[in-house]
Amino acid sequence: MWYTSDKGKDSNVGRRPIIAIDFDGTITNNDAFPEIGSLRCNAKEAINDLAKDCDITLWTCRVGKELTKALIYC
Repeated sequence: MWYTSDKGKDSNVGRRPIIAIDFDGTITNNDAFPEIGSLRCNAKEAINDLAKDCDITLWTCRVGKELTKALIYC
């Protein structure tokens, strides 16, 4: 979200946009939960392209071992 501070200066000048991408059902097919589903077609390439200009956050409700697996997978 872009906003302007109360002093009127754009407080996001020079900052990279942040994009959160859901893991199950977006990066991977949601066909194996709690295991990791298959990678969606072109997901890795699309994320790598976005990462050139944006900071990417992995969005997931996974915790513990399942979270660790997702982080390693990405």
